[in-house]
Amino acid sequence: MRNADRFPESERAPKAGIFARLRDAWEATQRLVSTRAEIFQEEVSEKGSLLARAAVAIGIALVLGWLALLLFTALAAALLVNLLGSLWAGLLAALGIYLVAASVAGFLAWKSFSRIRPFAFPATQDGLREDWSAIRDSLRTPPRGPEEESDLEERFRSGSE
Repeated sequence: MRNADRFPESERAPKAGIFARLRDAWEATQRLVSTRAEIFQEEVSEKGSLLARAAVAIGIALVLGWLALLLFTALAAALLVNLLGSLWAGLLAALGIYLVAASVAGFLAWKSFSRIRPFAFPATQDGLREDWSAIRDSLRTPPRGPEEESDLEERFRSGSE
């Protein structure tokens, strides 16, 4: 009597063929790539929002700086016309307000740009590192030795008690 005949079909452990293993590996790879692509898209969108915020702040700084230049021109004209009149005091105060606002907007833009790291994708890198470790570990054959024997012995002892 052959060993295959001694055990019914349900007790035999079917071994997956090479094509089934390749198909499983391909499906796992597709799921993995999909997950990594989603993480990458999240990180890119975060960088995009920082870039948009910085661009808006620079735009505000440029507009306010341009207005400050216009007011400075008006101030110079008013100073030349009315050397000691009250008109220049008002224009000087407005110029100061615009310059302070442009400085604040420029500082915010600089701060936003300094937070952008265009080639740093930490979550994607960590995930890929974990994936590589998992692939490397799965390609190693598990050691056969005392662990299997102790497991068998534990099962035997638990069944006899």
